Amino acid sequence: MSDFYDYRPILSRNAAINLIVGGRGIGKTYGAKAMVLNRFLKYGDEFIYLRRYKNEQSGKMSFLADLPTELTAGFRVRGNLVEWCRNPGADKKAQEWVTAGYFAVLSTAGTQKSVSYPKVRWIIFDEAVLPPGGSVRYITDEVKLLQEFYNTVDRYQDRTRLILLGNAATIMCPYFAAWNVVPDDQEWHMAADGFVCAHYPPAGAYGRRVAQTRFGRFVRKTDPEYAAYAIGNMFSDATPQLLEPSRPDDATYIQTVVYTTGKLAFWRRRNGDWWATTRLPGEQRFITREPNLVDENTILMTYGDGPLAVLRWAFNQGRMRFASARARNIFIETYNR
Repeated sequence: MSDFYDYRPILSRNAAINLIVGGRGIGKTYGAKAMVLNRFLKYGDEFIYLRRYKNEQSGKMSFLADLPTELTAGFRVRGNLVEWCRNPGADKKAQEWVTAGYFAVLSTAGTQKSVSYPKVRWIIFDEAVLPPGGSVRYITDEVKLLQEFYNTVDRYQDRTRLILLGNAATIMCPYFAAWNVVPDDQEWHMAADGFVCAHYPPAGAYGRRVAQTRFGRFVRKTDPEYAAYAIGNMFSDATPQLLEPSRPDDATYIQTVVYTTGKLAFWRRRNGDWWATTRLPGEQRFITREPNLVDENTILMTYGDGPLAVLRWAFNQGRMRFASARARNIFIETYNR
């Protein structure tokens, strides 16, 4: 097995959205950059390198620095563009530069709806999956914002492929919940009739090599949880914590909450604990805090109203269990807003 991530298997599945979440340093970003530059040279495909916030693009001038010089020869970074020289042997003033790629920021993507990218075939969204506790946060309604940006680029032409990259850290990611690709024991997930493909690659040769370094041995001994995700590509919270697959025998159905990413049915036990599932009973009582989701069967409430406040209380007290990781993700994503 190669030390670095091989893009051929995931691209062969022909999904429009490709989510790759692997251990640190396995070459996900390196491989994506090399792939789009090669595609430009061979087919003229343009690309977008996307980050969440403007300050994350501060290092764009080094975009080409870690790639082989035989690949990057003729390319340069100028402003928010990656450019390629058609005639590198000409005098400097006579050189002709054409656009190969763009640097873009998701947080300001709403201002770019009138921008046209007719030749863009690839979008690389780097650091799409965030580690917990960091200074960077997901944008409100980020999944919707990214989908709108994708549509701005693609214009319903089915020509653009989106690649989201991230490190295995926490399964509390809005993309996992929205697209139903929550990590489990499977390496591959296909969703939305093949429109979405998620790959959670094993650590492979790189992970085995790092584990034998002095630092690798150090963190394996002193911080096994960090080593599991940084070296072994294991999600720190992909455990049975908060999960209870089967409905408790003494549970009574109370209500169904409609979220933007799905519906959860909540059941209460005799001891006051709660259980939530994406499997819905035949007859339901619908509530929501999203005005756009209200209909003749769904009541609008706020987090301060009793039915929703008690769910937050139960979670804070450790008295909430979920039938699946997806159910947990839907609840926590909304809870953390």
